[in-house]
Amino acid sequence: MNKVVWKNMFVALIAVALLANVVSAFAQTKFEDIKLIKSRDGKKAEELDAELEINKESGEILVKEEKGGGTLNIAKTQVTKIVYERASKPRYAAGLLLAWPLLFTKSKKHFLTIQYKEGEKGEFALLRLDKNNYQAILAAVEAATGVKVENLID
Repeated sequence: MNKVVWKNMFVALIAVALLANVVSAFAQTKFEDIKLIKSRDGKKAEELDAELEINKESGEILVKEEKGGGTLNIAKTQVTKIVYERASKPRYAAGLLLAWPLLFTKSKKHFLTIQYKEGEKGEFALLRLDKNNYQAILAAVEAATGVKVENLID
């Protein structure tokens, strides 16, 4: 075989590998690096490490706390509204302490609020998402529940 054929085979193999990675990223239904924001006994809210699992077939959303073992189970039929919010704030401290160019940058945090009904009572789950997986989570939640995600960007 000549060089052109080998080169084409190599390019095709790389393309197939990249395509497989893209497809698996969209098929992922289990997400880590999530923070569940929860208030306990009327005290100040705290961020708890959690794992988000989305069942695409049933549309069920499962949030598992890593410590404490609490689990939040939200059925597709219970979801009333989903809101995504990106909040940003200036990095003053880092700019003053480390390097002045950081004064012109902002840190961004990604939040997802899932509003749902439990019986007659309205409830919500507030999650802080990681910058590396928030887009995949938004797409997966919207696809599984059929509820359009409302975007609020600061």
